[in-house]
Amino acid sequence: MSHSNTRSSTKIFLSSTGTNQVINGTSTNTDISFYFDPIILSTSDTAHFVLGLEQASIPVSINMVNNTNNSMTINGNVYTIPVGNYTIADLITYLNTVYGAIQFVYYPISNKVQVTIVPAAVLVISGTATKLLGFTAGTYPDLAAGVYIFTGVVNLTSTTGIIIQLDNVKTSNRDNSFRTGATLARIPITCSPLRILQYFNATPFYTQISNRELTFLRVRLLNDDYTLLDLVGQPDWFMVIRVDYTDKTVVQDLPNEFKAMREEMNARQLADMIKNK
Repeated sequence: MSHSNTRSSTKIFLSSTGTNQVINGTSTNTDISFYFDPIILSTSDTAHFVLGLEQASIPVSINMVNNTNNSMTINGNVYTIPVGNYTIADLITYLNTVYGAIQFVYYPISNKVQVTIVPAAVLVISGTATKLLGFTAGTYPDLAAGVYIFTGVVNLTSTTGIIIQLDNVKTSNRDNSFRTGATLARIPITCSPLRILQYFNATPFYTQISNRELTFLRVRLLNDDYTLLDLVGQPDWFMVIRVDYTDKTVVQDLPNEFKAMREEMNARQLADMIKNK
């Protein structure tokens, strides 16, 4: 990257328990505007800010069963699965306790759920627990004496990663949420629920932004579907964002391993051209 004598790389340390911040919305701490001493590029400076996520510590207090995926209606009876985290065995036990005349069985080899209605009847099912339990809403005729196997697989993961979005900067990054602002990074969830997800990258991917002045960052933590992450109990989280500089006209060289791959590819193409002559 290109630096001048007047520029200095900077780290922005963001704590959800710090001061000089505003929680956006009503009752969540996963959408916060953090304020700090201004970082400014003069109008005559040809450089641009680049941002990279270096570090994050985020408690995974996420309920796999929540208010958006816990309802199921079978043959006119509405059932709501209590919010929380379950193993599939615990979930099946709960469903069999509550439903009574409808019995559930889980098959681990296919990762699917079977339901049996006693006495046998047509199955009419709907609700928000479709992804959780693998059913498709609809009406199914009684072709197997009241026995039905859901077509989809069980998925007890509410989100597989945490997307970090900055709402007050503009980058060339793209995603399919079509929001203003920018997606800075996505951290895969590699720990169990109720553990702390630790992320560190000493050489983060830098994304260039068009902002010439940074006085705050609005950080949003999102699910895979770009909805706001709901951290139960609003636990504290922390992250470090690195700020550096680059000139737009500077062509950054490839890392050595990619350089070697490119040279090998060029050599193969040249050999093929000679061979085919």
